[in-house]
Amino acid sequence: MSIKKGAALQKEAYDKQGMIAAIREQFRISWHGIHGANHWARVLHHGITIGTERSADLLVIELFAFLHDSQRHSDGGDYYHGRRGAEYARSLNTIYFELSAPRIDALCEAIEHHSGGKVHDQATVQTCWDADRLDLGRVSITPSPKFLSQEAVKHIDAAYRWSREHRNRDNYRELEL
Repeated sequence: MSIKKGAALQKEAYDKQGMIAAIREQFRISWHGIHGANHWARVLHHGITIGTERSADLLVIELFAFLHDSQRHSDGGDYYHGRRGAEYARSLNTIYFELSAPRIDALCEAIEHHSGGKVHDQATVQTCWDADRLDLGRVSITPSPKFLSQEAVKHIDAAYRWSREHRNRDNYRELEL
């Protein structure tokens, strides 16, 4: 297995650049589109911010940011992209990262159901969903507090402004994507 140090805040080793290269190679929609790398960078930012506040699993959150929309076939309605994304995440486990069964299950739960409008009582899964929902400003939608954790609610206004201001910029370069 080819694993090198990644940027996960928990200091766990994973091959971030290799994983991103693999995602990009098979990515079917625009890398710079509304579900592409710019969006992932903002999801990562929100996830790490909220996940730190909630003591959530920051590696799972980081992996979610890169993988949750990686299996979209279109930027429009794509009902099964979450399921495909969860299957893809499982296929990458032990190749680019190594998550225990409970952690890969949490990651896959977050990916599979991130578009379903649910809330979750597990901090890591909900933080993944919070991070994605806080970037709805990129499509002119203000996130609803009823679908966010208490920690995420306080970030709605700033996240909305940031999404609108940076939706077309190459933010991913700052995060080494």
